[in-house]
Amino acid sequence: MIIGNVKFLKIKHHLVKKISSTKLSLVSAFIFATLFNTKIWQLYFANEPIQDIFDVLPMLCFFLFLLLLTFALFSIFSFRGIQKIALSFFFLVSAVSLYFSISFNIFFDESMLQNMLETDLHEAADLLTVGFWITLTITGLFPVVVIYS
Repeated sequence: MIIGNVKFLKIKHHLVKKISSTKLSLVSAFIFATLFNTKIWQLYFANEPIQDIFDVLPMLCFFLFLLLLTFALFSIFSFRGIQKIALSFFFLVSAVSLYFSISFNIFFDESMLQNMLETDLHEAADLLTVGFWITLTITGLFPVVVIYS
């Protein structure tokens, strides 16, 4: 029985390769630049429609800007012991923000943050729907599980 467990652990270790902190930051930044900035991309395409091939270059530059800015932020936290915690926090907070920005068509600014702090328990409970929990699970909890595996 012990020999079987050792073989399983060796196979599992072989299948689950360690990813460097730089790659983890870059993959996370890519996810944030695409998925968690859905509202920004909606505004971008509403104001800058792609009509020909020359309209793609500004879009790619904007994407690279978002990607590199997010990568720079995540790189600040890419040292041992803090990266997984920081990325988990960012994924969970962004998953909640993504749900509310898409569901209620809102942007998070100072007044929105002030409203969040002034919300009572009853109002908050009304906002926690099935859609909220599905979004939180897929875009928040699942990436956290992947980060820690």
